[in-house]
Amino acid sequence: MQNMALEKIKELITNNKFICNDMYEFAFFNRTRLTTKFCDFLSPDSKLYSSSLNPLFSFELDSSNKYLLKSFELISLRDGVLPLLSFFRRNPAPEKIDPIVVVDEELSSLVPITWRERVVLRRVVCLNKTISKPQNKVVVFVSPEKKSIPLEILKNEMSKLKKKIEKNCEVIIFFSSVNRRGEEEVSFDDSWRYRVFQVMVNELSGYNVRVLDWREYASEDFSGSKYFFINPLRYYFTDSFLHHDILQRGARPLFELNEELETKCILKLSACHGFVLHQDFSKEYAIDKGMLEYILKNEKVEKIDKDDYASLHIASDEFQSLAHDVSIDLYHKGQSFSC
Repeated sequence: MQNMALEKIKELITNNKFICNDMYEFAFFNRTRLTTKFCDFLSPDSKLYSSSLNPLFSFELDSSNKYLLKSFELISLRDGVLPLLSFFRRNPAPEKIDPIVVVDEELSSLVPITWRERVVLRRVVCLNKTISKPQNKVVVFVSPEKKSIPLEILKNEMSKLKKKIEKNCEVIIFFSSVNRRGEEEVSFDDSWRYRVFQVMVNELSGYNVRVLDWREYASEDFSGSKYFFINPLRYYFTDSFLHHDILQRGARPLFELNEELETKCILKLSACHGFVLHQDFSKEYAIDKGMLEYILKNEKVEKIDKDDYASLHIASDEFQSLAHDVSIDLYHKGQSFSC
């Protein structure tokens, strides 16, 4: 039964069928204050991109139309750990008319057993097999938010980076997200971006380092370059606009899997990249026990909506703290698995 959702997606891809464009537009033009805040906060990672999977954050489904989710046949959640857990808390089991949901494969262990027949996993893949003009530079994307990137974990990610590049490599840094117009009341730390930058500069001592702003990033030639995405905890988001943008502009991942793609289910997003779609879930439903108990005992979900814009949150402080623990746990399990 589980692969029925994947077969349905294959059918839609084969027929090149774009689904529910009218509802996708409805979600965009009827954003709540919470949605507006977090899309601003996470920009440009949260910027829209075109795909027949209907990519949205689950908090974008919060609108005056309470049946918005059920209006889609297929939807791809761009969520990180916090919004995804919040989504499954509000929707502990799918109803018959709920859509097929696509989730990042790194968060597969967070998908409840009750949802797995209806959920397909995605992984970004580079389809550009040749580099015409290789450049000796690597672009490093980093979202300098306190919950997203603890400094010790950042140092570990920088260590991985240095093992893959030569000393004469140009390192270009682009800081994304954490925009002040969407900043949070409690979790935002004005000094954290500077601490992140200090760690990165110290770790890259001896390298040629350049920092880009948005305008410089938009005009930079990335064809033939490599890129490294530092979003280790996947706390707020997984599916970033920047990931798609850099790939379709001719860059390649610094850490690239050598895999045979001919037998995979591929959704092409550009001439250079796409999604591998599958249903190879982690065997266990691996939510931290504290988080699982919290979800079960709080079946009635309070609406986090206040008059003060800065106080709008995806979830309560307690839920955020537990979700952060889950993010860290998943990160360390991933490091152990890759060793």
